[in-house]
Amino acid sequence: MGITIIPRVIVWFLVVMAKTMYRLVIPYRFQKKKSLKGKKVILTGACGGLGSAFARALAKEGCHLALWDINELGLKKLKMDLLDQHDIDVFTQVVDIANEQEVIQKSNELKSLFGEINMVFNNAGVINVTPLLETSTELLEKLIHVNLMSHYYIIKQFLPTMIERNEGHIVATCSAAGHICPSEVVDYTGSKFAVRGYMEALYHQMLAAGHNIEFTTICPW
Repeated sequence: MGITIIPRVIVWFLVVMAKTMYRLVIPYRFQKKKSLKGKKVILTGACGGLGSAFARALAKEGCHLALWDINELGLKKLKMDLLDQHDIDVFTQVVDIANEQEVIQKSNELKSLFGEINMVFNNAGVINVTPLLETSTELLEKLIHVNLMSHYYIIKQFLPTMIERNEGHIVATCSAAGHICPSEVVDYTGSKFAVRGYMEALYHQMLAAGHNIEFTTICPW
């Protein structure tokens, strides 16, 4: 096992270092970027601050958007704003991503009305600043279902067709709390560490199976 794993780790380290140096040395505007024009993206937590910013950035790139949130009025306003500014398709659904059966139902509806998805962008999340011993089990379970389990629910609905096409991109909004351990947000930190590990492990699983699926984990401060 050591003979096969160690060279792989060395190669991975060298590739990461090369990419890092490239991004540091070459200005962003000169770097080769993949075109997203015409790609269909599902984005969760679309009405939040980060979510709406991601939606506008993706729309600017020419992506067709399927926006999920629990805020129906926010979805309507965001959809109107995006359609006013960009020549794209925007499909909105009110979805409780903590409910697996609802995710399955809305995913099937989305596929039939919007088509197959090129990118899954799991952005939705909640935070809890209550000390652990004062946090109810109900609140903790809600946080884990939104911040972690929803990734599993949603990816499971769209990954099979990505594998069939040998093309797709899965993005997750994690957090700096997925790298450090702020004591004020114990359960939130645990969920974000889990998301980061989940994404990395799934990436390696797809890579080992020969599937051309891209993975990106974003960790805002």
